Amino acid sequence: MLFHFLDLLTLVLLSLANIIAAIHVMMTRKEPTSALCWIAVCFALPGIGLALYLIFGVNRIQNVGQSWHNERKFNQKEPGVPAEKLEENLFNQSLEICNEVFHDFIRQKHLGDRINEQELVPGCHVEPLFNGTEAYPEMISEINKAEQSIYLSTYIFGNSGIAQEIINALVQAHQRGVEVKVLIDGVGALYSWPTAYRKLRKQGVPVALFLPPFKSFYYTLHLNLRNHRKLLIIDGGVGFTGGMNIHDDNYLKNSPKILDIHFKIRGPVVGQMQDSFMRSWYFATGEVTPPVFYFNGESQGSMLCRGVTDGPSQNLPKISLLIRGALCSARHSIRIMTPYLILDQSMRTFFTTAALRGIKVEIIMPQVNNLGFVQWASESLFPTLLNCDLELYYRSGPFAHTKILIMDDQYVLLGSSNIDNRSMYLNFEYGLEVYSPRLASQLISHFEEVKSKAKKISRAYLQSRTFRIKLRNAFLNLFSPYM
Repeated sequence: MLFHFLDLLTLVLLSLANIIAAIHVMMTRKEPTSALCWIAVCFALPGIGLALYLIFGVNRIQNVGQSWHNERKFNQKEPGVPAEKLEENLFNQSLEICNEVFHDFIRQKHLGDRINEQELVPGCHVEPLFNGTEAYPEMISEINKAEQSIYLSTYIFGNSGIAQEIINALVQAHQRGVEVKVLIDGVGALYSWPTAYRKLRKQGVPVALFLPPFKSFYYTLHLNLRNHRKLLIIDGGVGFTGGMNIHDDNYLKNSPKILDIHFKIRGPVVGQMQDSFMRSWYFATGEVTPPVFYFNGESQGSMLCRGVTDGPSQNLPKISLLIRGALCSARHSIRIMTPYLILDQSMRTFFTTAALRGIKVEIIMPQVNNLGFVQWASESLFPTLLNCDLELYYRSGPFAHTKILIMDDQYVLLGSSNIDNRSMYLNFEYGLEVYSPRLASQLISHFEEVKSKAKKISRAYLQSRTFRIKLRNAFLNLFSPYM
């Protein structure tokens, strides 16, 4: 009798918990399809479904992030010259060079102004570094020259080869009195063993893990929220960002396993990158840091740039909105390189509308993908995109991890974000808006070279796929909101 009573009580409590979870889903999830899926999971898998929702479906970060932001316990903008005090002639010089950009893309600038707290700043220079063979030596060189501070944030940090060289450079900088802070994602750190975290900590270098999943039950609840940002800021004057992790797979001479583009940045926007790092550092450690060198406002080039800090602690999906804005603002072309392409219904509408109004939309993806299930889910959407005249390409060779968007030969959006739901809504990402015909031209040359060797995806190719493959892709597409 007692067992029957306990079973009944358990059933009642689970049902009540599922009802509460369903109410929470409806009140907090903005995407109806995603909300309906979570409600179905909760009721179809009593107990298990509820646990999955608590771990993967609830965003506890936004309230915490906003609270910390309001307290402003992270880096303050002094000493140094704040963006609003930059010499006006720097902005005018950049406007003269980029006049056509602003004539064409004033709406994109206004969008960026409204959704970002950072200003669009002049006097910047952005240099593309192709693959680890170009990027890592530059990073090590700047680390070795550092005099005041080195702040590094990465998702994956290897433990051998070129990654060990970077570890050694960081240790040496710390030993000569440079302020070093290293932030590694709690899941990304586990890609190598022993971890770079352990190696750095053993040498006394200040290093932290971002939401390490096995530290406590609280952190396990945040397993689905990862810090995907790649930032290196040296002496407040030189920065590196893009999509490149720190791993020997990016560096193997003459035969890297992963292709990517990283970027070296100089000028006032480096201060925005540093500000973003300090927020993440405080987020991960709770450490209140004293004011640090921000930036001196000196012009280093003619490019207009703005840093974009994005993630579940923000009020708006900034990078997603910038991509949509670019698709609306473009006059003749959108070129995209991305390793993953997962588009929800809303984003598909923006892409197809741009193509249907005559914009040439070209997307290059890797033919060999490290996450096959994501590629298969993506393929199920290709017929819709091709029917609306988008041009899709598969790049052969090693896995290509490049993430860039080029609009009308003059605007570039680069950074750590993929074009998928995980990057748009779950990961902590960092992007950079660059208004520069020069940088756009450099990246277009690379894009066209890659495209000339890539395989164009056709309707005939998709139709030739076997029923088993089509069924597999369609099934995996059901889970695309969580990829």
